[in-house]
Amino acid sequence: MVNLHHSRKITADHALLEDGWHDRVSVMIDVHGDIVEVSSGPAACMSGADWHCRYLLPAMCNVHSHAFQRALAGRTETPRPSGDDNFWGWREHMYQLANTLQPEDIESISRLAFMEMLEAGFCAVGEFHYLHHQPNGHSYQHPAELAERVMAAAADSGIGLCMLPVLYAQADADGSAPLAQQQRFSNSLDRYLTLWQQAEQCLRKQLPGDSSIGIAPHSLRAVSKSQLLALLQHIGPRNMPIHMHVAEQTAELASVRQHLGLAPVQWLLEHAEVDQRWCMIHATHAESAELQALASAACSVGLCPQTEANLGDGLFAVQDWLQLAGHTAIGSDSNINISIAEELRLLEYTQRLLAQRRQVLLPLASAATTTDPPRSQGEQLYRMAVAGGARALQRRSGVIASGYHADLLHLDSRHDALDNLDQNTLLDGWIFASGRAMPRDVWSAGRHCVVNGQHVQRQQIQAQYRNTMNAIARR
Repeated sequence: MVNLHHSRKITADHALLEDGWHDRVSVMIDVHGDIVEVSSGPAACMSGADWHCRYLLPAMCNVHSHAFQRALAGRTETPRPSGDDNFWGWREHMYQLANTLQPEDIESISRLAFMEMLEAGFCAVGEFHYLHHQPNGHSYQHPAELAERVMAAAADSGIGLCMLPVLYAQADADGSAPLAQQQRFSNSLDRYLTLWQQAEQCLRKQLPGDSSIGIAPHSLRAVSKSQLLALLQHIGPRNMPIHMHVAEQTAELASVRQHLGLAPVQWLLEHAEVDQRWCMIHATHAESAELQALASAACSVGLCPQTEANLGDGLFAVQDWLQLAGHTAIGSDSNINISIAEELRLLEYTQRLLAQRRQVLLPLASAATTTDPPRSQGEQLYRMAVAGGARALQRRSGVIASGYHADLLHLDSRHDALDNLDQNTLLDGWIFASGRAMPRDVWSAGRHCVVNGQHVQRQQIQAQYRNTMNAIARR
């Protein structure tokens, strides 16, 4: 684990607190990386600080990532001779990569992805981890070998990790055996639970105290009814995140309806105890009645706009969901372009294209925040995603206040996109006019991972990644 600097006092000219922007703010942090005091006013910034910021925000959690897929970026855009240029065709590219990777490759690729998340302004990540075995499906000598590689990458980068080991057990909802390309993902329930327990032990011993673990039944096409219900019974009322792909593809909906009798969301609502622990990833084709039931159950929806657009999945009914005050989190999923600004921008812009008007989500997103009246589209989208991400990962994050992790983001006020902007339009400038160049400093539970716009280990991590990709290309 890299020995990152832990800040103890951060001051800011302007900080976005729970009740809005405050001037001259001081944030005190304890040895565990938790905020113990927040004060504002002229006296707050008089004494020395570890770091001073112009604009300080709560940092965002990345709710959904497959870190190893970062190595696919830019490599899946060539048209396929078969004509299946959709999710299912893209999946063949992913299988090809996944089955060439060695444990050290997965660690190196994950480390780069986590570094880029931090540089983009994310403080923590929910890693939906489904690479478990050797390419032939045999376990490693230590069954949680690849999970431990991902955890080592998180420790080196400093990102807060919510580890989500994935249960993947069948090829489709008909119960067919996993395909040859899926052997690396596949587990029986007993084998999965052994792996999960070893991953939990490693996490508790080797990662910082803000790390956590949950469960991730992959989807209703990849996990049988009996396996899912047995897994949920096994964890019982334990308060841990439960993340699952649902209703992402129309072919998935058709298969689940055919073999289980209901659409995926409806089946879960009727057979599982869906509650605030659950995060439904994508939910792209969920219907209005299903969304209403999900909102009533207080679960979250994890949206990944860039990946969903890249794969041609379709559009989630985000206006309907926000009208229900549903909890919304944002993820980078396939990690083809890790950018908070571009995820939120695309989320809004697709709705503008559908509605043929501007500022579509502003009044809806404001219902999920404490800001009244709404100040700007960018601020409301950001507040919505920060609150939703913290909730979905069950992380004490998303607010600059005593008792929360010091998950903090300093935006670069020197960027051209911020010229003549104040705090009321700052986030509009970042999300709609600049992009990923804005984050200047990022703290994860007090760990100062990004300093002056660059991760503190960027050169080493980048060099390792380049060596890894060169080695993969030679195989």
